[in-house]
Amino acid sequence: MKVILINPPRLQERPSFLSVQMPLNIAYIAAYLIRGGFDVEIWDFEVEEYSDSLLIKRVENTQPCIIGLSAFTSTVLCADRLAGVVKNNFPHIRIAVGGVHVSALPHQSLKEFESFDCVVVGEGERTFLEFCQNTRDGKPVDNIDGLLIRGKDDFTPRKPIEDLDELPFPARDLLNRKLYTGTVHKGFSRDYLNILEVFTARGCPYECIFCASNVTLGRKVRFRSISNICDEISEEIRKCKINHVTFLDDTLTLKPERIKKLCGYLKSNNLTWNATGTRVNTVTKELLQEMSECGCIGIAFGVESGSQRMLDLMKKGITLKQVRDAFKWAKEAKVRSIEADFIIGAHPDETVEDLELTRKLIKELKPDILSVAYITPYPKTEVSRLMKERNLIANSNDWGNFMLFSSKKPSWRTVNFSSDDLFNTQRRMLRNYYYTPGYILRKISKMKNLNEFFYWAKSAIDFAKISIFSSNRN
Repeated sequence: MKVILINPPRLQERPSFLSVQMPLNIAYIAAYLIRGGFDVEIWDFEVEEYSDSLLIKRVENTQPCIIGLSAFTSTVLCADRLAGVVKNNFPHIRIAVGGVHVSALPHQSLKEFESFDCVVVGEGERTFLEFCQNTRDGKPVDNIDGLLIRGKDDFTPRKPIEDLDELPFPARDLLNRKLYTGTVHKGFSRDYLNILEVFTARGCPYECIFCASNVTLGRKVRFRSISNICDEISEEIRKCKINHVTFLDDTLTLKPERIKKLCGYLKSNNLTWNATGTRVNTVTKELLQEMSECGCIGIAFGVESGSQRMLDLMKKGITLKQVRDAFKWAKEAKVRSIEADFIIGAHPDETVEDLELTRKLIKELKPDILSVAYITPYPKTEVSRLMKERNLIANSNDWGNFMLFSSKKPSWRTVNFSSDDLFNTQRRMLRNYYYTPGYILRKISKMKNLNEFFYWAKSAIDFAKISIFSSNRN
């Protein structure tokens, strides 16, 4: 039986400085289905050409029985449109939708989007395989754990997968690798690196009020074994001669001893690597030194604010001393690219004074990469609840606007900052940091080759177009 897994297109064109990653969530499910005996294809319309007519033609040619869609909050409207095109032309095809948005709002999603037949809530591998098996075998699908079907009031949640080593490696061979170009994570591009993206764990134990990762992956962290991770990387070295690994975990350094073991393998294979997410309270001077010596050339810390009051209100669980120590240690370890991530309005009570403390901290830390987002009240987060209670969200269903970096102003505000304030402050903080002689000279001094120079030059031009000209239009 043919099953098609689809990553929908996005509403807005993606500038070169924002990430384009392989959809590993879908690739994991595809591999799980293949092992279960299904014929699977992945259509990633984030990188492939899309039009309604092309979609209809491809469905006609493949004749799938089931289509599975993955949707973030920012892409759920595109998923709905795509599902509508399929249903209008092929009403017999069952359409299941998974991902963080529908997992947060399963009942509302079926009510809001009439072309979705069912919602896969949480981790998708076991639930979606059982759905496909029952469909193939003519069995009922209304009592599958983790699946909410249209017309049913409720469902039984499915327990997360405890042993991640039982999962097959993502089915990357179903993706057209040539289409994945440019930025994988800020500062790391396939223009000058042969990059492999890897998850080493699932789940996050922290309770930051702005984060929705626990909606699908839960609070309990489940770790892959080091041998399992190394086997996956070794397979990709043989297949594609990768020379750099980007680890996509929410917090890679949760278990320092585990990372030290992984470091030995990475060093022995002459691989450089970066961590897209970690925390200042889970690193030590010694760990960062060992990571750097074993090929770590990039690390991103979620700082969020320069105000301790704000950090406490957003339940970040870190101190400003830990922030300063982590950046000092990373610089002493000579990590090439140290990223600091901040959020404007991560708690709705943020004040002008809090924001000024953030500006001062950014100036003090001098990160190689600065990321500044304004708060986005994703469904089922605590910050979403707080903002709704205070009537700060003008249109809570304006899903296409739920992006960390958008060309449109948000349809929400905080207590002290209007929508215009959030949008313009973000642009201004980034411009004032990046477009200074000091930053430009520091960045050029760390570049290794012309390809890296051209990547940063193009990113700077694209950012200028968006941050300056879009601000003038809005």
